[in-house]
Amino acid sequence: MSKSVEVDCTKRCKSRIHGQSLTSAITKRSVSDESLASFIKSTCANFAKAFDFEGRTALHMTASRGRNGLMEWLVRH
Repeated sequence: MSKSVEVDCTKRCKSRIHGQSLTSAITKRSVSDESLASFIKSTCANFAKAFDFEGRTALHMTASRGRNGLMEWLVRH
């Protein structure tokens, strides 16, 4: 019998999988900045410091994609 283990994401999270999810989502032009902000906040408690397998943060990807509204939100949070 195997047990399912649920890992809580905390302010100390260093999951690169979370970072990858965030940077990948930001590249989707069809998704609004408001929806992305909600997704980012719910995906990782440490979203401001999360980075993907290439070393990019959500802020890096947001700036490179010209998503100014989301970039301002990330800087504030």
